[in-house]
Amino acid sequence: MVGDRRVISPNWYDEADAYDLAFAFATDREVDMLTHAFADADVHPPARLLEAMIGGARLVPGLADAGFHVFGFDLSSAMLGYATRRAPGRVFRADAARFAAAQAFDGAYCLVDSFRYLLSEADAAACLASVAATLSPGAPFILELELSSPGPPIPDTWTTDRGDERASVCVTSHEDPDGDLQWIDVVVNITTPNGSHEVRSSQKQRIWRPDDLASFLTASPFTLETVWRRTQERGPPLGGLPANGGPVTLLLRNTSPG
Repeated sequence: MVGDRRVISPNWYDEADAYDLAFAFATDREVDMLTHAFADADVHPPARLLEAMIGGARLVPGLADAGFHVFGFDLSSAMLGYATRRAPGRVFRADAARFAAAQAFDGAYCLVDSFRYLLSEADAAACLASVAATLSPGAPFILELELSSPGPPIPDTWTTDRGDERASVCVTSHEDPDGDLQWIDVVVNITTPNGSHEVRSSQKQRIWRPDDLASFLTASPFTLETVWRRTQERGPPLGGLPANGGPVTLLLRNTSPG
């Protein structure tokens, strides 16, 4: 039996096994959501899709089963170890703020609030410009993120299982002196047949307020076409970015000339 131990990391993303276990959810709802969102934008299998910040490529097998050809990139070598096993020959290492691809894609997506890890507006703008450059004119980009909401932050907790391993996750946040940033504090308690351990991480994310995001998108190579509440399920579109913030899924349309 391995005794209890604690791993403290500035970025839980570098603890690839713990991160992958923490997100070991069934992917059916997310794949269904993406399939319908792309269909709304007239993108259907066997379209070529690009996943920005692909992590462990957990959605790729499901999307491949749906008939899509999915490629992706990430900056974390640790996470790419998982990605290359799930999507061999389809992932590459790159910085989301500045990347390029040799061929055009029919659509792109970036989920799980990953976009907020681009801490400056300049990096976020560079990311959108890079995504637009990889897409065909008029192609969609599906983006998930948490918009700033009034009131104190609410902790997010969940439990996942992967075989005989279990992860209990708690995510909280607190303010940073920079009013456009916040700290995301994560605790992952992992139990296995060989013992248990804890992974702790604290890193920054950018705060996007609804008005700020609307203004930012106006100056980007994308137009905002549809907004849904992020539920990982198909739901009715909203009339626009919700004034009270919260989790949203956006359908953006590439307006760059290509």
